[in-house]
Amino acid sequence: MLRRRQGMSIKTFIEQQLTGVVLEPPVFYNAKVGIRFEAGPSDSSIDDQTYFAIVKERAITLFQALFQPDQTIYIVVGSYESIEPMEWEVAGMVDFTSTFLSDQLQQAIEEIYKEPSLDEDTNELTGYSIMYGVRCMVSDVDCASLLGAIGGFSEKKESVVDRLYFIDPDRRIVFHMYDNRGIDIVASRKEDITFLYNRFNEWILYYDREQIDEIFGQES
Repeated sequence: MLRRRQGMSIKTFIEQQLTGVVLEPPVFYNAKVGIRFEAGPSDSSIDDQTYFAIVKERAITLFQALFQPDQTIYIVVGSYESIEPMEWEVAGMVDFTSTFLSDQLQQAIEEIYKEPSLDEDTNELTGYSIMYGVRCMVSDVDCASLLGAIGGFSEKKESVVDRLYFIDPDRRIVFHMYDNRGIDIVASRKEDITFLYNRFNEWILYYDREQIDEIFGQES
C-alpha cells in the first residue's frame, strides 16, 4: 500500500498520490475507477419522508463502510467566494467551516488553490474559485450531521452547498455525496473499493451500471 509521506500537504497529496482522480464534479466521470450510488429510490411516487429516510440510511451506511471513527481523513472543500453579495440563498444554508469545524481545526485549514473568476462578457473579476482542506480524525467532525446538511436530511434543517470530498489518504479513496440524488466513491485502485461494489450492488445507479460492471469485471 502506498503511504503518504509524513508532513505532506493535502495539496501535494492530491497532486502526487491521488492518481487517476480529479476533484471536480461529477467525480465519477473524472476518475478511472469509481462507483456511482443512487442515494434515494428511483420510484417517483414515494413520499419525501420515506425518500429522505432512505437517503440517510444509504449515505451513513456507505460512509461507515469506508471510514472508522479513529481514522485520519482529509476533508477537501470546493467553493466559490463572490465579491458581491450572492443574489440567491438556499434555505438553512450554513458555512461548513464555522458550523462543523472546531476552532482548532479551523486553524489547521490548508489552502489548495484560489483562482480568480472573470465575467465572460466584461472580463471583470466576479469572485474566486477556492479549494481548501483539513486533516482530522473522523470523530473530530459530526459527519452524520454533515452528510445530512449535504443530502437534505438534516435534523436541524441545515444545508451545505459547497462540494465536500472525504478522502482516505492511505487507500486513496474519495467519498463525494453531491446531493440527495447520489454518492460517488472513487479510488486510485479498484481493489480498494471492490467490497463496496459487491456489498451494495443493488444501490448502484442504473444509468451507469454497465460502465461500473465493466470496471469491476462483471457482466451486466
